[in-house]
Amino acid sequence: MPHDGGMISRRLSLGIAVSAIVAVLAGCAPSAPTLAAHADGYAVVNTPQSSAMDAMIAGRIAVDDAGCWGIRSDDVFRHVLWPAGTRLDGGGILAPGLEESVGEGTPVTGGGGEMASDSDQAPCWEQGDIVFVLSPDGVEYGFA
Repeated sequence: MPHDGGMISRRLSLGIAVSAIVAVLAGCAPSAPTLAAHADGYAVVNTPQSSAMDAMIAGRIAVDDAGCWGIRSDDVFRHVLWPAGTRLDGGGILAPGLEESVGEGTPVTGGGGEMASDSDQAPCWEQGDIVFVLSPDGVEYGFA
């Protein structure tokens, strides 16, 4: 009976190659947002993004009954996925580009878009809930 070492070698090489491709692709997948907890409540913070959505939102920074920071626009509270690097600090939101935190009631306008959340961020929202993803570019806080 002939030995087919070449066939086994090719299968092993193919298996290693497929495993390497899967590992590389898994490394490209975006990580989930993080829930930043603080004595002042919760803010859900996005991972760094390379693309932005172009819908606009304007309203005032607000906190819901669960302590989650978002934006109230047209009397509707919108859960916000804040830009990467945002944190709660001193009774307000400290977002990238701000020197001081801004508190509840502060006017805010910016770009982004609505999407169904792909992760559970209790107590702020559950997977599938609609959230506004705030783009890190062009956000204005405290305008007149």
